[in-house]
Amino acid sequence: MPKIAKNTFNGLEVLRNLHLNNMHVEEIEPGAFEGLSSLTYLGLSNNLITSLKPDTFKGLKNLKDLNLSNNSLRTSPNMFQGLQNLTSLNLKLCTISSLTMDTFVGLDKLTRLYMTKLQIETIESGTFNALYSLRTLILSENLLENIADDTFAGMPELEELDLSNNNITELGVSAFEELGKLTTFKIENNRIKELKANVFVGLKSLKLLNLTHQMLEKMEPDAFNGLESLETLDLSRNNVSKIEKGVFVNLPSLVYLDLSHNNLLELQPKILADCGNLKVLRLYQSGLRSLGRDVFYNLTRSTRVWHKFSQT
Repeated sequence: MPKIAKNTFNGLEVLRNLHLNNMHVEEIEPGAFEGLSSLTYLGLSNNLITSLKPDTFKGLKNLKDLNLSNNSLRTSPNMFQGLQNLTSLNLKLCTISSLTMDTFVGLDKLTRLYMTKLQIETIESGTFNALYSLRTLILSENLLENIADDTFAGMPELEELDLSNNNITELGVSAFEELGKLTTFKIENNRIKELKANVFVGLKSLKLLNLTHQMLEKMEPDAFNGLESLETLDLSRNNVSKIEKGVFVNLPSLVYLDLSHNNLLELQPKILADCGNLKVLRLYQSGLRSLGRDVFYNLTRSTRVWHKFSQT
């Protein structure tokens, strides 16, 4: 089926689910789905679709879930026009290299957006401005290098953000300040060398922050400022040799901290004094040869420390 022609599905007004996966579809004519007014799920994965015209999805006013994964799709203006009730969009394994301001126009009710293993290099400012209802945004395994200050503006309901396995080297200082409801942030396996002060300000609801497998060497004091709800912080497998005083301040909810597999020369006295609820501290192969008693100042006896000291 190389082409889905206009009015192909006339007379199927009560149809709710339509699976057109693995059909070798190359082209969809505008109006192809007109008449499918009750459709809630449309599967178009594993086809050969390269572009979507503005009226491709005309008539699908009740569509909730659209799967376009594994196509040769590229972005075009208003490509999702007419999908005002869509809540889930899967674009995994498409060949999209950039996202622009008009890519997701009209998707006011979208709550889940999956874009794993595309070829995204750039995200234009304002790309996500219209996604007021979005709760999950997956951008893992792409080619992103920089996150600008306003990249994630316009998503006040976002709860989960996955930027893992990209080429990110730098985070904008105010990139996340509008994500007050975010609880899970995965950014492991990137190339970040430095965390600047207040880079995570605004993430007041964040519970999990995964920064493992970076090239992290330096964290400025107040790097984690504003993360009063953070429970899990993974900084393992980096190149950190020194942790400045003030890096771990204002983390009253922190329960789990992993500093394993770094190049630490020492931990300064009272470095964890503001982490009074810490229960697990992992220092396995962290580079440390010894630990001073005051490192654990203000920690409870129930704190479990996992370590293996480096040999002299």
